[in-house]
Amino acid sequence: MNLRRRRPELSVFGLSALDLFASGMGAFVLLAVLLFPHFRKIEPVLSETRQMVRDARDAVAAAAVAEAQARQAGQRAGAAARQAAQAASETADLDAETARLEAKEARTTQVLARCQATVAKLDIRSMDLVLAFDSTGSMADAMADMRRSLAGVVRVLHQMVPDLRIGLVTFRDDASFVTRSMPLTPMDDSGIAQALSWLKAQGADGGTGPRAVEKGLAAVAALSWRDVRRVVVLIGDDPDDDSAPHAAEAVARSLSRVSSISVKGQGGPFFEAVAKAGGGGYYVDPGGRMMESLLLAALED
Repeated sequence: MNLRRRRPELSVFGLSALDLFASGMGAFVLLAVLLFPHFRKIEPVLSETRQMVRDARDAVAAAAVAEAQARQAGQRAGAAARQAAQAASETADLDAETARLEAKEARTTQVLARCQATVAKLDIRSMDLVLAFDSTGSMADAMADMRRSLAGVVRVLHQMVPDLRIGLVTFRDDASFVTRSMPLTPMDDSGIAQALSWLKAQGADGGTGPRAVEKGLAAVAALSWRDVRRVVVLIGDDPDDDSAPHAAEAVARSLSRVSSISVKGQGGPFFEAVAKAGGGGYYVDPGGRMMESLLLAALED
């Protein structure tokens, strides 16, 4: 009978696991001991870093807001600058218009004084006045000016000459017509309305050939005139033809008084010669001064 105690056998695997566990724990404990002081120092750094990140984000947001505000301010400044420029331009336009109106008023005052002097000198109480005008296409602006001016001209003349009749004759250079006439008509309210309506119906049209000035003046002579002061005002921008205006001059001499207005100075020698033959005055309308030109041509001696 074998009575020896059996010796316990050690497991190699169990011993190795224990050793490894012990070694791992030892290493962890060692690292923890070694690094613990640094963990205490890192936390404030991390906290400061997080604060710096937050500050940077706030700075970026503030910069974006400032940029948007600057852009809006720039837009407002641009709009204000444009408004200021527009206001300055409008002010300049108003100043120019005021100067133009003041100059026109001064010229009109001078014209009226000259006309009143003629009326007083000649003691004009009654007058028959005929406006004979070219109504071809080149006269569109001048005819528009005549339509704007006619009522004012008539009222001024009526104040100076109580017994006033006005007739209208127009002439062209094409097949549409040669001459058209409105009879000499008393210039009361009804007569003024009739003259304006007739003038409005005469649109500026036609070609650029020789104007029928001679025939226009002949139509003027054919109107029913009274034995009072008679005045014809011839208005155009181009001569009858390129030759000397002998025929128109001859008709002008048969009338009592013929003055002429050259629109923008065109055809000046022709209209000046006709006015001289008719014993009247020659005037140049530079554009936009038809009222002054008509008053002078009608009344200036």
